[in-house]
Amino acid sequence: MKNISILFTILMLVSCLPKSSKEQAMAYWKNKQFKSALNEISKAIEENPDSSSFYLFRASIYDVMSDYEAEIQDLNKIIELNKNEKEVLNAYHQRGIVKSNLGLHQEGLNDIDYFISNKYKTALSTDEIAEAYINKASILYLLNDNIKAKEFYQLALSTTNSDIKASAYMGLANLSETPQEALKLLNKALNIAPDNAKIYANMATSYIEQEDIEKAYSCAKKSLSLDPYNAENNFNLGQIYYLYLSQPDSAKKYYERTIKIEPNSIKSAPAYINLAIMENYCGNFTNAYEYAMKATKLMPDNGDIQYNVAHILSNMQKTEEALHAISKAIEINPTEVEYYNLKGAILIGMQKYEEAISVFHKCKNIKPDFGGAYYNLGYIYGELHIHEQSIYYYNKAVQLNFDLKNTLVNLALQEIEANEISNACIHLKKAYQLGRTDIKSLLDRYCR
Repeated sequence: MKNISILFTILMLVSCLPKSSKEQAMAYWKNKQFKSALNEISKAIEENPDSSSFYLFRASIYDVMSDYEAEIQDLNKIIELNKNEKEVLNAYHQRGIVKSNLGLHQEGLNDIDYFISNKYKTALSTDEIAEAYINKASILYLLNDNIKAKEFYQLALSTTNSDIKASAYMGLANLSETPQEALKLLNKALNIAPDNAKIYANMATSYIEQEDIEKAYSCAKKSLSLDPYNAENNFNLGQIYYLYLSQPDSAKKYYERTIKIEPNSIKSAPAYINLAIMENYCGNFTNAYEYAMKATKLMPDNGDIQYNVAHILSNMQKTEEALHAISKAIEINPTEVEYYNLKGAILIGMQKYEEAISVFHKCKNIKPDFGGAYYNLGYIYGELHIHEQSIYYYNKAVQLNFDLKNTLVNLALQEIEANEISNACIHLKKAYQLGRTDIKSLLDRYCR
């Protein structure tokens, strides 16, 4: 969530610029020619390197351009110059928001706490304080401290500013246990601020969670009409087109727009990784890897991203790198069975069977009804020609209805190796009935 106050102050502060710079920078700013505005203010800073107002203007341009690293440098300079207490406090507040955008949530929280702790020392408006409460609550939510997050969202409701109050309701909606509860709060927000694009974007997310795609699509389109540059909403449209409407080309367009709007924010990491998954599925492994690396840079400690990186690297035959990535995913989330399953599959490809066996046992210990672990153990013991163990685990996978027609065929092949022909025929016939017509020669050979 961007800090309203720092962008608003641009109009007041640029009057301090030399006339030529003021006129050119403001003209570029109003026409959304941000690179040109950046060039003009940078020239002014070279001539006036101690003007905190100039740095504030440039920081605001960097914010719009999502160049967060550069924005932090200018905010640091405002704090270092320490020329105006209000500007310094606003710099702390904005730096907290930007750090959170970069995934540095605790550092961001510290900056916003500094802003809030000085609310009685400096003349801060009720709206400025309420906005800080919302930004603090948003970071607490990202840090999984939902109780405190709720407390600060509720504190922000004391404001009379409709947009800020609506943002507080949106935050509370994020904390709701069900999409239905979230929608009630979002409707409250909508009654206060009917033209707020973010509300419609959040409603689209809630409807996606309920798989009410018609309403999700309607809300997402409404949000887009109000604000085409809302990153979250472009991502929502990408999800709708990809997951529900089976239109990958349209999905790709909206994922790419998400990235263009927020290229350096953690908000774009899901768009990068979804593009990586799409490219990986199409066999474009190099493109997939490039997208995945961008997602990893933004969110290096996200287990799902590391999991997908491992998938891509495995498909590229970079098994050692894939193993490193999936091991990191497991470190991040040691209870996700799919991570162990992929690690075991990579180890199978490397013929490290003993290590793979250990991984699959961990997998089934975490989730005893996860059929993939039993299937893979059946496969490994088959490769090791330990047919009795292979049959045991394939039978377990059959009981769990895991990939039934293929598991039945593999089970039957092991039973044939163990000379259990009658059992093999039962399983081959069932697999044939389920659609494995390619095994007819086996049936003819063993089951006449």
